[in-house]
Amino acid sequence: MAAYALNLQQGMFGSIDTNYTDSLELAGMSAKQAEAFADTYMVVDQDDTDSSGFSVTVFAKGGINGTKYFAIRGTENLLCLSSVIDYRLWK
Repeated sequence: MAAYALNLQQGMFGSIDTNYTDSLELAGMSAKQAEAFADTYMVVDQDDTDSSGFSVTVFAKGGINGTKYFAIRGTENLLCLSSVIDYRLWK
């Protein structure tokens, strides 16, 4: 569900950051799930500016030096996804 959270900012980490937990809850997590996730994973970066709905977020477990996870949120339609992938790969 974290892939569906919007407006995540670089460096968000910890449940004390209510903007982080609020975004996770709006994406469908319970309050407890959002707190546990925020306390475990730091936001390295997010690109959710594509008008198709495509979004990518990189999380790091335990902080910036931790294992990185790449989360993808899909698009509204498949043809649009192929255009986004072409653009991102050849940018």
